[in-house]
Amino acid sequence: MFLLCQRNDFLHKKSSYLVNNYDIITTETLDLEAMLQNKYFSKKIIDISYNRFLSYLKYKCEERGTVFHQVDKYYPSSKICSNCGTKKKTLPLSQRTYSCDCGNVIDRDLNAAINLAVQGMKTYLINYIEDRTTSIAW
Repeated sequence: MFLLCQRNDFLHKKSSYLVNNYDIITTETLDLEAMLQNKYFSKKIIDISYNRFLSYLKYKCEERGTVFHQVDKYYPSSKICSNCGTKKKTLPLSQRTYSCDCGNVIDRDLNAAINLAVQGMKTYLINYIEDRTTSIAW
């Protein structure tokens, strides 16, 4: 019981920190059911309580007015070069460094995070422009 309280406290503190310090938050929509089938990931996924963290993040974003966006699980965030936009056909999970012909060599997870951030900004700007154009009376 104590560990559950510690985990919930940690998740609340991290989600509050993010919502209080950032105006736009973007996450991946992960297929957790499929990931639980993998014997290497299943215990780690259960341990991190990803779904609970996302639910805390969502409701806190709504309360504070922070933009929360989830990128589709099929968006190839790891396979796209964050520098030039080139998409690799394959990128095995064992390859932890992303390298592109344009010269970009970067940690695979950092590359994916940059791509997710860009997607979140694009979505925000598209929605902002659409809201502004519909509110203008001609």
